[in-house]
Amino acid sequence: MPYRLKDIRVGTKADIETHAPTGAQENLLFPTVVEATNDTNGEIRMVAPLELLSGHRIKSGEHFRLYLQMSGSLYQITCVATGYERSNATIVLVAKKAENSEIENANRRNDYRVNTFVDVFLQRYSRDSDGKYDIVPIAEQIKTITCDISTGGMGALTKMQLFKDEPVKCTLVLEKEDVKGRVTFKGRVVRSIQRDPSEAYPFAAGIKIEEISKTDAALLMRYSLACQREALRNRSDKP
Repeated sequence: MPYRLKDIRVGTKADIETHAPTGAQENLLFPTVVEATNDTNGEIRMVAPLELLSGHRIKSGEHFRLYLQMSGSLYQITCVATGYERSNATIVLVAKKAENSEIENANRRNDYRVNTFVDVFLQRYSRDSDGKYDIVPIAEQIKTITCDISTGGMGALTKMQLFKDEPVKCTLVLEKEDVKGRVTFKGRVVRSIQRDPSEAYPFAAGIKIEEISKTDAALLMRYSLACQREALRNRSDKP
């Protein structure tokens, strides 16, 4: 059964994603908490983050995406801002569910890429005399690291060269804020780069995710959101 607004509990943690000012390369993300919902008129009220009020302000009529952490998974819904109200000592952002938008699993997030270093255990596949790759990967796990990651793929730094179109199986060890766990996916190398031979990791590769479970995709997305929240805090803390 799909979620409805009335199923969102008061106090549910969420993230507001809105378009960045013209010229910026990324969307802006602001952590919030749901204050109330009204399933009858499609209204949802949430605490307006201080960073949003003091900087980029969502205007009435503007669409934004809301990511909701419910039952250990991540869900999304598109909303339209209707204005701001004062609730006790808090400013509340009032919005309505956008037309034809439903609360759905947030498995993809426009492949937003975050810079992060994460341990990766990579497995390669053997090839036969015709050059075809085996279905099952080699048991040996090669430890490497990421330099960036998104819900659609990652950039990896490696000690050995990976080849374009080569299939790989990757297991990532994630830990940030309340996100902790392992994500496993099957991917394919889309680019291979040789770096400075004196580097600890003299090769780099771009790996596209081809097969991943819904649970692991949701965890990877939660990690991406946590990284962006951290980046936002770091920018806000600078003089």
